[in-house]
Amino acid sequence: MASNSKNKKHSKKDSLKKNSAQDASKKSPKVKSLKVADEPHVKDAKVKTPKVKTPKVKDLKVKEPQEKAPKGKPVDQTPDSAQTEPIRAAAPLIPARVAAARLEEDGLDLLLRPSATGHRMRRGTGNSAVLNLLGGMTRSERAKDGKSKQLTAPIEGQGVWTASPLRESPVTTIERSSEGRVPELVPLRYGRMLATPFTYFRGAPAVMASDLATTKSSQIEVQACGDAHLLNFGLFGTPERNLTFDVNDFDETHPGPWEWDVKRLCTSLVIAAREYHGDDDQHLDPARAASIAYRENMERYSKMARLDVWYERTDLQRISDVSPDFASSFAKSLKKVGRRTNKGTTEKMTEVINGKRRLIDDPPLITHVSDIEDPNVVASIARYRDTLDLERRYLFDQYQLVDIARKVVGIGSVGTRALAALFVSRDAGDPLLLQIKEAIPSVLAPHVTGHEFKHEGERVVHGQRLMQAASDMFLGWTENVLGNDKHYFVRQLRDMKLSADIALMSRVQLEAYGMACGWTLARAHAKTGDSTQITGYIAGDTKFDDAMVS
Repeated sequence: MASNSKNKKHSKKDSLKKNSAQDASKKSPKVKSLKVADEPHVKDAKVKTPKVKTPKVKDLKVKEPQEKAPKGKPVDQTPDSAQTEPIRAAAPLIPARVAAARLEEDGLDLLLRPSATGHRMRRGTGNSAVLNLLGGMTRSERAKDGKSKQLTAPIEGQGVWTASPLRESPVTTIERSSEGRVPELVPLRYGRMLATPFTYFRGAPAVMASDLATTKSSQIEVQACGDAHLLNFGLFGTPERNLTFDVNDFDETHPGPWEWDVKRLCTSLVIAAREYHGDDDQHLDPARAASIAYRENMERYSKMARLDVWYERTDLQRISDVSPDFASSFAKSLKKVGRRTNKGTTEKMTEVINGKRRLIDDPPLITHVSDIEDPNVVASIARYRDTLDLERRYLFDQYQLVDIARKVVGIGSVGTRALAALFVSRDAGDPLLLQIKEAIPSVLAPHVTGHEFKHEGERVVHGQRLMQAASDMFLGWTENVLGNDKHYFVRQLRDMKLSADIALMSRVQLEAYGMACGWTLARAHAKTGDSTQITGYIAGDTKFDDAMVS
């Protein structure tokens, strides 16, 4: 009898699985893979995809026979608080099949893992990724939740900003952002900012962050760049030596509203278009192209498998297939790529004195301020090594430090402590140039609560690894390089890094460039935020594009 009973149970399970498979084959039409590169022009970059019914999480569970309830007493399948509280308190205890189904839909497992500092990425009140995961919100429910946020933050209002009577003077904000910087370099910072309206904008992210904090937002958080102006995007070499286009500056990265990055990007495109092409009817086109690309690609990412979003790269060829004008905007820069390697940069920045290679002094831009045998330098390099992955440490150990000097970089960063560290391999003598750059609190930090970082250098590295499709293999962090208890992050100084020259761009090229930036920013946000929620808020609504250029 026991054998017959067991066979019946197996037969029932097999029948359920067979029926489930048949139902799935009827309900799930085959969808052709999305090929963004087939679109011929930036304005035609909208990717049309068939509407596919997305199965709810509960449909993805393994179906098991239900216990029959006594007549007149239906089984209550709703878990009470006593049942759910232990699950909320211990995420790893979620049944594997349920967690796998939800993580596949949401791609939010990363948000459950604390960093080395114990910091967890958290959303604002009511938008916790952990709560969404444990609460079992389906894709359609999250889209509706995103849509509902228009009630408190209308899309039309995204383009509205009114100065508060209590607004701090921008001059005061900029002066305060100079506190703690190298005093003799602060005038150089101001001089670079004064050159044009665009250079001022580049050097004043704190002013815009303060202004954005007074506007309404959807309260959907992502890992934000914090300073997503158009020149903080560019081409660089991946560890596989391929050229990819991505966000390339993360000094200000911090969890925050996704809209703030989009507004920073679109504003920079409007200023650049006015500065180089005049204030005419077409000066808003690059910003609109960025907004459209962001909105349409975010919708595309909301329908993709989470792994596919993380795997996607916006490389030069792929973007060029969408808009040939994009590649032409880098035509001049691409000629330099062979010289912007560790070897090429070393030949330009160093000289051999008494048989030893040394960085060339060029005050105030490059100045020797410390010695490689300084105990603080030695200890800080050792601490940096410990932040690398084990396989990277093996590679790094094959190099030795031969020189270090202060190197001034950028506009907004001028005055913060930045060093160039020259290493050579112990055998072949091939060079490795690293930048050791001071990390100060993000300009978003005063305006986005609930996120604390014990180490600002780790914050930068953490944000960069989250947002980029492929990151520098030598990313790490350290502190106290010059005996001043400052935090630093470390990366390669110049490894196939290329920036477009916007002064040489035509109107059409700038528009194509804006499209590429919007696309790339959408991918970065989709990796760490809820693309379904964001899409629910802006999908198919050109009012958002109008707001971004208003």
